[in-house]
Amino acid sequence: GSSGMSQNISSSSSQCGVLVNFSSTYAANKLICITDSKGRVIAAFKPSKKFQSIVISTSKLHLFRTYNIYVGGTITGDENCGYYTNAEYDGDGKLYTTYKQSSRAVTNGTSSGMGGMMK
Repeated sequence: GSSGMSQNISSSSSQCGVLVNFSSTYAANKLICITDSKGRVIAAFKPSKKFQSIVISTSKLHLFRTYNIYVGGTITGDENCGYYTNAEYDGDGKLYTTYKQSSRAVTNGTSSGMGGMMK
């Protein structure tokens, strides 16, 4: 969704998460991929509706590690409702940002509309 009412995970959550407020709205089915510093896919998703904000929370995110968030590109793997598992990313999308998971709940970007969520 859009970013003004988006909410991150709780800072007391048992796993890490990141709220990403993009600077523009993306069309439905635009790939969002987060990779670790070695290029391994942490999470990949193609939302079924247009969006400007996502929340990524997974046990694959770890404190004090650095991650890359890409928009677009090519992904292969097992897809279920837009979410990819056993995925490999070709890295041919646009690098949106690189960030460090400095706490359980990290926010990247500023908000402006209504929110959405990613597994």
